[in-house]
Amino acid sequence: MRKITNYKPGKEAKSPRLRVSASPLRFLIIFLTLFLAWILFARFLAENLIVEKPLESADAILVLSGSSVYLERTQKAILVYKQGVAPKITDRRRRTRGMVEN
Repeated sequence: MRKITNYKPGKEAKSPRLRVSASPLRFLIIFLTLFLAWILFARFLAENLIVEKPLESADAILVLSGSSVYLERTQKAILVYKQGVAPKITDRRRRTRGMVEN
């Protein structure tokens, strides 16, 4: 028969625990790194995916509503209308269909 060494009655061997979560500092560093990477990536996308192409002519100018910049959009539409790009300005509000027509 084998002798058991280091056995103490009443104390059971502990099973190794798995680490459930990383330390808060490590989580914060990973989060900040990903956040800064997203900021740089978003700036790259904003600069390279927005294309401004001059408009020669159009059938109508559509002003989208539902935003805090609605007045700015309307002013830009009137400016483009006065340049002769389109004969009509239309907005997407329910009440008004045609704002300016020839």
